[in-house]
Amino acid sequence: MEDNSLRSVSYHRPKIVDKYNIIIVGGGPAGIAAGIYGKYDGNTPLIIEEKSLAWIPENHVNLLNKLEGFPGLLNTVNGSELVARFRHSLREMDVEYTEGVRVNSIKRRDAGFVVSTDSIDYLTRAIVLATGTIPRQLPQDITEKYTNDIYYFALDNYKKYIGKNVVVLGSRNSGSTAALYLARHGLNVTILEIKPVIQAKEKHTQYFEGLGIKTITGARITRLGGRKGTLGNISYIIDGRTFRIDCAALFCYIGVVPNVGLAQSLKVELDENQYAVTNFYQTTNEKGVFVAGDICGDLKHIIAASGQGAKAAYNINKFFSASRVE
Repeated sequence: MEDNSLRSVSYHRPKIVDKYNIIIVGGGPAGIAAGIYGKYDGNTPLIIEEKSLAWIPENHVNLLNKLEGFPGLLNTVNGSELVARFRHSLREMDVEYTEGVRVNSIKRRDAGFVVSTDSIDYLTRAIVLATGTIPRQLPQDITEKYTNDIYYFALDNYKKYIGKNVVVLGSRNSGSTAALYLARHGLNVTILEIKPVIQAKEKHTQYFEGLGIKTITGARITRLGGRKGTLGNISYIIDGRTFRIDCAALFCYIGVVPNVGLAQSLKVELDENQYAVTNFYQTTNEKGVFVAGDICGDLKHIIAASGQGAKAAYNINKFFSASRVE
């Protein structure tokens, strides 16, 4: 009689790849620069991006129409054109990259690391974490019923709200830029700012009146209202008094938090604001782990992130040389 108590079980084993001596997690400006400069030095870098290449700067630059603050490209390209140039540069240098691939874990092995995705385990000698930041979320107890009408990026999310009242939460430059973008696409925009004055620069605020953008300061959101999951209004408090504003959508620009899950798993030191601690050389307290870009805090600009990525790659080469001597 056949014994069915023991059955053969097959497990999926990820493919193992051992051809890249640098794995760069994050395909924004920092990761792209690290890849290019890594290749300049004769290394074999791979960039792994969970979404699409440089998707965050592309979104932000396209709100502005043109790239600001970057010598040589100042006011000459939009975000999509910038990404096209990034891709061209990677092709010119023959830097490999993947998109739509999530790094699930990074673990030490011997003198290097194992970087695991769903289908491949990459063996490598050095890591660059260029994972950037993610938008700070509103508390779940406020948003749980109305997630369909709450956004953390304005780009292309305006179409169903044309002619309707919407609220932008936060008035720093990102929020004010989003407000301008939405107003220029035919939405009726009100900015709610928790601080007593609008935080944006005059180069943005000078257009508010002409575009009909209203501002309310000293306001703290307390609850969202509506019917059947459709956002209809927002309640907020000013000086202890409760007010309500009717709106069809809420665009949140209340800051960002560092994307440090992988850094934490590698025991990279974080500062009091949870940004990765680094030095001039983009090194961390963990040997072979480098960081670059917005994950480090400080100036969150494309030009700064690019410089940090280049420095990380340069110092990885020095790390390799020192390791061979040892």
